[in-house]
Parts: sequence; structure tokens; C-alpha cells
Amino acid sequence: MNETSAKLCRVVCALLLLGAGGSCARQKKSPHAATRSHVAPDKKEIGIPVLEYHGIVDTDEELDRVISLNNPKDTNRNALWILTSSFQKQMQWLKSKGYQTISPDDLLAWMDGGNLRVKHPVLITFDDGYKNEQTEGADYLKTLGYVGTFFVSTAVIDHDNSPGRHMTWGDLAAMQDDGMSIHSHTVSHCPLLTKCGNTDKKLDVELQNSEDRIQKKLGGGHRHFCYPGGENNANVREHVKKANYDLAFVGGDTCARQDSDRTGVPRLTINSIKMTPEQEFLRFKKLMLRCVPPK
Repeated sequence: MNETSAKLCRVVCALLLLGAGGSCARQKKSPHAATRSHVAPDKKEIGIPVLEYHGIVDTDEELDRVISLNNPKDTNRNALWILTSSFQKQMQWLKSKGYQTISPDDLLAWMDGGNLRVKHPVLITFDDGYKNEQTEGADYLKTLGYVGTFFVSTAVIDHDNSPGRHMTWGDLAAMQDDGMSIHSHTVSHCPLLTKCGNTDKKLDVELQNSEDRIQKKLGGGHRHFCYPGGENNANVREHVKKANYDLAFVGGDTCARQDSDRTGVPRLTINSIKMTPEQEFLRFKKLMLRCVPPK
């Protein structure tokens, strides 16, 4: 940029500051900001959409209550919850467009070079093991002939301090009988880069014991994992490999590709952060349409 252009830029910026109360300084963004709400326009890539959901509630009042009860200062995290009406509208759109659900095992087989059994695949995932993910999520998926994948932290399943807030092992077993997949979200859902990642021993306990517990309670098979809050680094991923996970999922806004890093498979994070239901639905469609089904 030449000096004249730079001066012009400063003048425009100053005018904007005076007129709108804005700031010309470059603001530091949250490392998750782009993955939580931004959708690049018209970006297309060959891959499979892996949807990331959290809690689902019936009313705006319930959504506000969840934010208030958990951490009023951390609205981003709890705004990952959405309304039942929004979830059902999104699922109905998928059904109308011919999407069919797959499991992490199906995704793994495709990444290994196998063929997909459906033309328009979508993998629907839920984090944290909340009871409403069963009553508002899994139960509705069943009505559409869909299945989902549920990443749970085993400590809250074993010892739910708020009875009815999280699913039980009985709930998970019933869901598995209905075709749902149940996999690990660590033992205690604590951050793997700080509190639970400050020693290799803690990492191993969180990563290995959780899936071992699930397989003991519900049966064996492929091992899949989801990072709490998406937190990971090279060391954490090495411990994921050590724990013999086949796939480990993160958040994001990109599609899962055949060559995606298996210790960091991207998902499309669905949220209601600072959006009306209409904006939320538009964002959902844009995310879905960026993923071109593999042939």
C-alpha cells in the first residue's frame, strides 16, 4: 500500500470511528471465532458434512436458563445449544434433500478407500451426553429413519450430580439398540491443553479410560473420540493415537475429506450464537451446501 492509499485508509477509518463508535485497531479474535459462526461465501469442497450439535431445548427461556446456570460470561459455549424447532427444521431439510445418515465406522471405511453406501451422506454428532440429546435429538432422528453419534464423558454418566440432566447407561444402551453410536468425550470433559493435559498420565487416563468404560458397558468395536472444546495439540494427538482411537473429531466449518487427519476430523459446528432462527437456518444450509458429496 502506497503512502497516499494509507492516508486515505486512515481518514476513512477515522470517519467510521466517529460515526459508528467502532474501532480501527485490529482486534484479537478467539481461536474458535471463525469455526463457531463465520461461513465463507460460496466455498465448495468434496467431502462429507459432519454436523456437531450439543444440547437441544424447547424454548428461548430454557436456552437463557442454560446460559445463566452454566457460565453467564461464556455465552459462546452455551449458545452451542439450539432450540428443538431449529433442530427439527434442519433435519427436515436434510430429509427433503435426500441426505442419509452414516456412522463414524462408515466414515472410517470411506477414508480407508471404501465406497459409501449412500449418495448424500451426513454424519450427525452430539457432544456431552445431555438427556435432551436423547429426548429431542435421538428420538426425533428415529422418526426420520436417521441415526446419530453421541460423544459422552463417562464420569457424568456414572455419577450425574443433577439427576435427569445427563443420560444413563440404560439410555445409551437403548439408543445403541436403535442404531445410534456411542463414543468417548473423555472421562471428565476437562480441557486437554490445561487442567487435564498438564501431565501425560492425566491425558492417558482421560483418553483411554473413557472409551474402555464405554466398550465395557456397551460392547466393543472401533474407537472414536471427540475433543472437549476442540482443544488439542501435537502432544494430545499423539496420546489419542496411543489410546488406539480410529478417528478423533474437532469443531469447525469444513467438510471431512478422504485425506483428513484422522486425529483431527473436522465437523460443521451448529450453533445459535447471536442469530435469529432464520439466520441460523441460512447458516446451516450454507454449511451443508459447501460439502459436495463424493462420487
